[in-house]
Amino acid sequence: MIYKRYVATGLYQSWAVKFGQICPQPDFAAARTFWLRRIVAWPSDVAHVLWRHKFAAIAVLFTAAALVVGLVWLARRPAGRWEGR
Repeated sequence: MIYKRYVATGLYQSWAVKFGQICPQPDFAAARTFWLRRIVAWPSDVAHVLWRHKFAAIAVLFTAAALVVGLVWLARRPAGRWEGR
């Protein structure tokens, strides 16, 4: 697919005339605190997503709780209870 487009359009593209020549100055001060800002913003981002999809989040929580209860019930029942039926 990419090769066919390359053969059809050629090596140089119209949008690539000044590519890499006009670049903004790097912002090292913002880069220094990038990960800190991401980590601090993560809880609010997660809360926002959960709020937007609250019904799906509630369904996932109920399903996980039912799975845990079922596994605990299976682990606690006597081993030979179902034999011989």
